[in-house]
Amino acid sequence: MHVQDHQWRLADMRRSGASGLAALAQLATQL
Repeated sequence: MHVQDHQWRLADMRRSGASGLAALAQLATQL
């Protein structure tokens, strides 16, 4: 695996992780 590809994947995971956390926070406030 290329380093650049790995960094790109990390950034993508971080982005999706952040949106996932935001969705969880929204769900928590609705409970």
